[in-house]
Amino acid sequence: MIAKTFQINNYKDLNYALPTDAYLTPKVVYIELTNSRCQSYQLLVKTGDAVKIGQVLANKACGFFDLPVHATVSGMVGEIKKMWSGTGVEESF
Repeated sequence: MIAKTFQINNYKDLNYALPTDAYLTPKVVYIELTNSRCQSYQLLVKTGDAVKIGQVLANKACGFFDLPVHATVSGMVGEIKKMWSGTGVEESF
């Protein structure tokens, strides 16, 4: 029979007692609407709309299925424009 192992205290309760601080508060957030696989999309919001976190912003047409694009933050929709992505490809944001 296997003996019980010794359990080491990891002190996670001390972390829960610490205050929560906001790390970043960006003024502008860019959400990618296209990529190399899904070039077309159907936009469901327009400039000036108020969106909540988790709301569907667009549907990407990816071959045999549609892929929803959700808002990662709450706020107002700015302009929809083409920008250079980190991979060096011009994509819609």
